[in-house]
Amino acid sequence: MTHEISRRHILQGTGAGALALFMSSAMPVTAAHAQGSLRAVYHMTPPSGWLCDPQRPVYANGAYHLYYLHSGQNNAPGGWDHATTTDGVTFTHHGVALPLQTNFPVWSGSAVIDTANTAGFGAGAIVALATQPTDNIRKYQEQYLYWSTDGGYTFTALPAPVIVNTDGRTATTPAEIENAEWFRDPKIHWDAARSEWVCVIGRARYAAFYTSPNLRDWQWKRNFDYPNHALGGIECPDLFQMTANDGTRHWVMGASMDAYSVGLPMTYAYWTGTWDGEQFIADDLNPQWLDSGWDWYAAVTWPAVDAPDER
Repeated sequence: MTHEISRRHILQGTGAGALALFMSSAMPVTAAHAQGSLRAVYHMTPPSGWLCDPQRPVYANGAYHLYYLHSGQNNAPGGWDHATTTDGVTFTHHGVALPLQTNFPVWSGSAVIDTANTAGFGAGAIVALATQPTDNIRKYQEQYLYWSTDGGYTFTALPAPVIVNTDGRTATTPAEIENAEWFRDPKIHWDAARSEWVCVIGRARYAAFYTSPNLRDWQWKRNFDYPNHALGGIECPDLFQMTANDGTRHWVMGASMDAYSVGLPMTYAYWTGTWDGEQFIADDLNPQWLDSGWDWYAAVTWPAVDAPDER
């Protein structure tokens, strides 16, 4: 028996698809449009500088909190900036959330609301994992933890990485160094069936899975490999659960990948499957593709307020 999770279901869960769910059929004309601004009308743009990967929004205190990579110069080192929205169209900017430090940029990751206080920072604390290069050494890409107790406006960092890049410490050959230099973009998801956190991290030719009871102490489980290595490495991996048309629940792993080898641009791939607490088991090792456009890179999913277990 097959369990259908349609492309439309996945589309509604990713960044642009979910953004559409905010919007009513009659779109208001924004102030920027009315004043003749050249800014995009229905997209979030930074007040100045360069914007890159959006992080998964979290919902707190009546608004979605969106964090994104930001730099004052095009494609330069930066940190996370912060904006809020109640409708996905109008955004209020709050400046820097995770700052750039000298030789210690902040790369992509994800944030969650720790409702049950598993990390010990307080019930409802916002906890984020973000990739940073320890000692500014690229093969020491590691995952650092930040937490906020004021609703996501200011964050405090743990001094040491919570997921260490052990490959980087031992890499000597070109192949080992290449793999060590691709250890980034942690995506966290709560596994309610096992009462633990699951994290997927993008690697050069596979995805690495970790679990934790508290967001601080992580244990590597198994890697997920895919046969077509011409697709390159995984960036901005995504991990979530969805309900199929027949009511069954399924895990979905998404990834931004180089699809030129299959006649597509760099875009969003996804696999449906199961998570058994140790590994992600795909229904088919060959991915499906969400979109054929050029603007579907670094897509993210997040739960709806009225259906927190859905995407």
